[in-house]
Amino acid sequence: MLPSKSDMPSDALWYAEIELAAMEISVSKDWNGERTGKVNVRARPPELGLDHNSSPSNRGEFALPEASVSVARPLAAIAKDITRRVIMPAAAPLAKRVEYAAAIVKRRKGVAEMAEELGRFPGLTVRLERSGDSASLYASDPYLSGRLDSDGSVTLDRLSSLSLEKFAAVWAAIGKEA
Repeated sequence: MLPSKSDMPSDALWYAEIELAAMEISVSKDWNGERTGKVNVRARPPELGLDHNSSPSNRGEFALPEASVSVARPLAAIAKDITRRVIMPAAAPLAKRVEYAAAIVKRRKGVAEMAEELGRFPGLTVRLERSGDSASLYASDPYLSGRLDSDGSVTLDRLSSLSLEKFAAVWAAIGKEA
């Protein structure tokens, strides 16, 4: 068992975690547990390395099971019930969560690699956004502001005035003829 994550010492009597290979199982006293003799048992995902905003919600294919279990029953029956109602049904959503996290990590790695490549252009500043899903682009001479998206596309939001010759070169570089 892991210690209670609460700052309240009295909550240690209400909450515990059991660490398994692919998940954590949290056990908490039912809100009416003293009267009913039940505890709530929930599957919790392992640490996936994602911030709160990037983590999947606990809905749909990512929903993790929970059950209310009577503690008055024999321990073997409780363990069998938890396995049947929480641990086994948690396998598919946990696998989906791991797959989701791997896709985000791969996408962010791709953005970082593309940003590094763009950063080699003289005078161009490339900054990864906090989420890691995109990057901002900036240059002062000529003035340029834009962004790099995770699909590899570059959007130019602003570009300073160019001479006709420079504009023709830019237009030709993007595959258009004058």
